[in-house]
Amino acid sequence: MGMMHPGGMYPVEPHISSLSNPDFDFSGFRENFVDQVAPLYQVPSQQSINIRQILHDFDPVRQLLFRFDAYGTVAEVTLSLIEKDPSGPVTKAVQALGQLHKQRMRVSQGIELDTKPNRSPADYFHQEALTQLKSNKELQQHLNESDAVAALYLVFFSQLSGCVTDWDEPFAILSDWLIQRRLPVTEEPWLVFQDMSAGERLVVKGALWIDIIASVTTGRGPKFFSLWRRLLGERGTYWGQNHTTFQRGLRMDTLIGCPDEVLLMILEVSLLAQWKATTQHEGILSYRELIRQGNEIEQRMKQNVTDTRLINDNNVSLIQNEMMSKPEMLLDDDTRGAVATLFREAAILYLNTVLSGPCPGVPEISEGVRKITQIIRSLHRSPEVERGAVLPIILAGCMTNDSIHRDFFKGRFLQNEGVGNLMQLRVLMEILWQKRDANIVHGSVSLAHVVQEQGLRLLLV
Repeated sequence: MGMMHPGGMYPVEPHISSLSNPDFDFSGFRENFVDQVAPLYQVPSQQSINIRQILHDFDPVRQLLFRFDAYGTVAEVTLSLIEKDPSGPVTKAVQALGQLHKQRMRVSQGIELDTKPNRSPADYFHQEALTQLKSNKELQQHLNESDAVAALYLVFFSQLSGCVTDWDEPFAILSDWLIQRRLPVTEEPWLVFQDMSAGERLVVKGALWIDIIASVTTGRGPKFFSLWRRLLGERGTYWGQNHTTFQRGLRMDTLIGCPDEVLLMILEVSLLAQWKATTQHEGILSYRELIRQGNEIEQRMKQNVTDTRLINDNNVSLIQNEMMSKPEMLLDDDTRGAVATLFREAAILYLNTVLSGPCPGVPEISEGVRKITQIIRSLHRSPEVERGAVLPIILAGCMTNDSIHRDFFKGRFLQNEGVGNLMQLRVLMEILWQKRDANIVHGSVSLAHVVQEQGLRLLLV
């Protein structure tokens, strides 16, 4: 995947305190934006910021990006960090997401033309947050919890913007924070993780999710594969026998819908794909060894299935304010179980594309597509759930030559593509289908190849 940096695409705006400078030229901004922002930020203090409005604007974004957040972690962390530092990078990142969502909704409703987001309110706050993060890193030589959470949110800003801005730079900041906390080199990452604050644990989970999922499209292994393997793989051995299954592991399913063992399998398959490509290039690939490793990976996942039920409704920590969904909006256990199964089938499909190549005619691959289609149909067209299941949809969609299946998977994106990266993902599938149809005799076209060829900055989230 080509690396592009936001700094090379958009000018970095001056620090927000310069809005009170009479020499500052506002001509590049919309008039209503100046009227809205300037009075609030002349004095960057808690009193000058309408926290309630900021959280209100962020709430639909939170529900869109973290639909499976069963315990209200994102809401709790965000509120706490904004109250702690109202003019800090988390506030700016949250404002960027809130403004971007409102802008994209206006476009989808035909109220506003679809233009590039630079010089918009969303881009202004995005640049403010990124500038603060880089300043903290360069001047203070230290990244704190707020910096890490803001960086995580800016990665999602990239995807919500339709990949107009890049996710590499904020992810690099996330990586620096992980290294600063010495997680990749510590002998007991589980102990460090358990001692972290809720915000820090959210960052670790978010970085894990991004790094592993990025490996599917970039063709490279995850940057912190050893760390993720230990955190995800110790789910059944770290905890004592007196703990319930609900207390074991990271419980990634309660944040993103995808269980721990599935993420671990995707991690292992991405590393296997890298090994296959290297040995194939060197002319020493053993298909017998490839199949043996693949079978072991699949068996490990099936032997460590997460119980995706929530403990009980009384133990779900919900914050009753404008930022939280009502309790009855939480996904039920049956839906969570179906989504977990959907991700498991997607991981198996991903494995089979590595073992056999991205060839839709292979029986195991066509059967995987059929199962994923069946599960999605059982969800009764739930846009919120489907928006959180991008990975299974795109993997299955790319692995079918059947026109009915193609229309089905394309339709999953068409009905929700007003906000986020779904339009880009739909176009990606269509490009891949065209290439495969034009080269039907010689066979396979891979997802990673098309992403790299097109220079796309997509994450399957």
